[in-house]
Amino acid sequence: MHFADAMSRYYDYAQDEHYKILNGDDKVNAYLKWVGDVHRLVRPVLQSDDIDRLLLTRRYWATLANPEPSPALLFAVQEEAQARVADLEQARNDAVTLRNRWTTTNDLDPTHVVVPDTNVFVSWCDEAAKKTRDIAEIDWRTPVQARTFDGVRVVIPLVVIDELELTKDKRQDVRGRQARKAVNTLFDWFEYDPDRTHHVVQRGPDTGEVTVELL
Repeated sequence: MHFADAMSRYYDYAQDEHYKILNGDDKVNAYLKWVGDVHRLVRPVLQSDDIDRLLLTRRYWATLANPEPSPALLFAVQEEAQARVADLEQARNDAVTLRNRWTTTNDLDPTHVVVPDTNVFVSWCDEAAKKTRDIAEIDWRTPVQARTFDGVRVVIPLVVIDELELTKDKRQDVRGRQARKAVNTLFDWFEYDPDRTHHVVQRGPDTGEVTVELL
């Protein structure tokens, strides 16, 4: 099961079951049982820090340590359950968004994902002639053996930007200048909207698009 599908299923369960806390007579024990049940579901797919943030909060541990019902505790338990459901919903939405971002659904029009490292941009220079070159001219199809009509999606991790910045400041040779030119080009592409997708090659009747985005 895909992570996003698992989170959707677990969120649906958590949402349905939390109404027992809101409407039941024994709200405190219903809440503690609810957290335990949801915890068992999400434990195989979430890291411990995420589980602590989404479920095993300080309010949960305080309730577990002193479950004696009181008007204040009953109110706190209802608020906490609703907050946990809201956070689980956001985690579900984030997982679905991430899945949709990286999923290619059209097998007849495939898209190749390329994640370049820093050296790809630095070595693009013409060292023999000691000249820099425009990174917009990099041939992204060849490394992944993409056909002309295939799409190519170049995803640049932010750590690559950081390393390019270091290279341009440390090196005075053509590779340093190439790093500077790459940084300037990426800055032009993404300065005003880091989440945008830049089209290096537009899709045509017989040509797949080539896009660049930051991760």
